[in-house]
Amino acid sequence: MSEPLDARQPDSREGFGKTGGADLAYHGPMPDVAGLSRRFMIERARARDAAWDGRFYTGVLSTGIFCLPSCPARPPREDNVRFFPSVDEARRAGLRPCLRCRPEDF
Repeated sequence: MSEPLDARQPDSREGFGKTGGADLAYHGPMPDVAGLSRRFMIERARARDAAWDGRFYTGVLSTGIFCLPSCPARPPREDNVRFFPSVDEARRAGLRPCLRCRPEDF
């Protein structure tokens, strides 16, 4: 008989909710994004500021995608957002690139 899963330890089958978005609660603290504050990154993403493209990436947990700050898609709820310093970090968190802004091509 197998032991029950500890809620703090992710099972390889876990990580995606009903909407298919990545559940980053298991991935520990937010990666350092060049000393930028969360509030600043949210403001830049809301302003769709292309000057910050490639400096950080916006991960949307509810959809399981990551975008450039300038992405034209509808802004996500702040509690569904995590920020990443690179495409690789966002992919390691289980997110896929946005089909609108194509952050992997930046």
